[in-house]
Amino acid sequence: MSKYIVFLALFINSYTYAGKIWLGFVIEEKQQSLFITRVIPNSPADKGGLRPQDEILEVGQKTTKSLDQFFKELKTKSSKDIISISIKRKNKTLTQKITPINSPSELEKLNIMFKKEIFPNVKLTPILNSESEINLHEIKNKKIIMFWATWCTYCHAALKRISEFSKEQKKSFLFISDESLSQLKKHLLKHKFNTDQFYQIKDNSDFYLVNALPTLFKINKEKVVEEISIGFGSSFNRLISE
Repeated sequence: MSKYIVFLALFINSYTYAGKIWLGFVIEEKQQSLFITRVIPNSPADKGGLRPQDEILEVGQKTTKSLDQFFKELKTKSSKDIISISIKRKNKTLTQKITPINSPSELEKLNIMFKKEIFPNVKLTPILNSESEINLHEIKNKKIIMFWATWCTYCHAALKRISEFSKEQKKSFLFISDESLSQLKKHLLKHKFNTDQFYQIKDNSDFYLVNALPTLFKINKEKVVEEISIGFGSSFNRLISE
C-alpha cells in the first residue's frame, strides 16, 4: 500500500513559489481507488470541503484511480487555478472546488494549521507513569509546548538551555515526543533532565505534521496558540524568554 503526503511536493509548470502548490491532505491508493486519509486543519482542502474517507473519483473532470494519474493532473495546476475534485462520500457523489496556495514553509504551514486556534486536546502518556494517559488540556499552567526527539542535536541544546532556567520558569514548559517510552526514559535519565514534564504522544496523532524539530508552541490560559517557533535560533530564544 502506498501513501503520499499531498502537501509535500507537487511540482507544476508555472512560475509560482518554488514551482509547487499545496492542497493539504494525505491520500492513499488501495485496490485501484484513491482515498483521503487525513485533511490538514485550515488547509485549502479543509476549506474546500474535503474530508477523511472521501474516495477521489476525478480531478479536473478526468478519472483518477491511481496516484500516478492524480499527480499527473495536479502537475498542470497552479495557485491561480480552482481545482475541481469529484469524490464519493457515503454513496453520494460530490464535486468540491479547491483553491490551492503556493507551497508554504514548515513554519507557514504550522501557522495555517494552529495559530489563533485552540491547541488540540491530544492524549499523552507521562514518561514517569506509562500506565496512564492524560489529555493535554488537563495539564495546567503550561505556556510553551515543545516537540523534540532524542536524536535531535538542536533539541538537546534547547533542553540544556531551558534547564538553566529557575525552577518556577521551567514549570511552564511541556515536552512531547513520539519515540518509545524506554528510549525517552533512557535519554532523560542519562542527561539528568526532570522527567515529570515529559510526555509521549502516539505516532498516529495529527502531529505527524510537525516535521521540523524542535518546534515550540506558545499558548495562553485558554490553550490558544499565540506563537510558533522552529529550530534553535533567535526566535527560540525570544519565545522562551518572554
